[in-house]
Amino acid sequence: MIVFDKYNPWLAPLAGYSDLAMRLLCRQYGAKVCVTEMVSAKGIVYGGKNTRNLLKTSPDDKPLIVQLFGSEPHFLADALARIQDMGFEYFDINMGCSVPKVVKTGAGAAMLKSIDNLFACAEAVIKQSKQKTGFKIRLGYDMHKAVWQEIVPTLCQMDALYIVLHPRYARQLFTGKADWNALTELKELSTIPVIASGDLLSSEDALECIAQTKVDSVMFARGALSNPAIFQEYLARLNNEEVPKRDIEKERERQREREKRIEAGADQKLVFYCAEKLEISSVSVVVQIYQHLKPLNVQSRAVLAYVRKIHSRAKA
Repeated sequence: MIVFDKYNPWLAPLAGYSDLAMRLLCRQYGAKVCVTEMVSAKGIVYGGKNTRNLLKTSPDDKPLIVQLFGSEPHFLADALARIQDMGFEYFDINMGCSVPKVVKTGAGAAMLKSIDNLFACAEAVIKQSKQKTGFKIRLGYDMHKAVWQEIVPTLCQMDALYIVLHPRYARQLFTGKADWNALTELKELSTIPVIASGDLLSSEDALECIAQTKVDSVMFARGALSNPAIFQEYLARLNNEEVPKRDIEKERERQREREKRIEAGADQKLVFYCAEKLEISSVSVVVQIYQHLKPLNVQSRAVLAYVRKIHSRAKA
């Protein structure tokens, strides 16, 4: 269950960064809600291997929100349904990414240029998810052409779960300064929870944003990349507690250990999957396969070949 208040800070979806290892590290420091990297709706529907890798998770990685991007209602709804079948419960639609390869497909921030299609996509995913989808938006696409005031009331009427606003225009990328005044206006306008994003580079920034805008919670992005302990510092300051000193080497060691465990777990699952495909029922053979495979660090496309070879040797 997601609790929307200032005591539950979020880790933002960060392409190339907010993978399982990063999320678990941030959770250890106090991140209460985490969002996956952007996941392509079409990648899910068409069964892209790399897309599926973005959905790696664990029992400790909850509550987790899967962020999808796409610009066609039927693809978004279909992808969401498939992800629901995998056991995921909460979803986010990216309507703020200004990276050219996303925008040129009509997805991300480009959706802010076609409000009717944006609403069609929103309606499709909210209905499919049973009101468990939120939206990450920007002020608008082009400079000084704000559209968020037009979007938010309709998303509220549709029973969206929440709104995350990065108060910059898409054209700005990350230049200039985030307009926190827009967050204040949004909080007054919205009937659903509002999460602040943008220029939260320190725990002090987040506390100032909460005090100034009255938003429900904050979402750390670049601030968490440079300092995963930002969540711990934020919560300590919020509770008037002493801010712990950072131990950089300890943080790195924790990250390395998590990556090792995740990699080992993924390898093991892959071996059992391959064993199932080859109809290998003997536990001892599966264990033997895993022991042979573990030190090889092979890529997934080569795994089945290795398993087949080792299995044939075991049978001989």
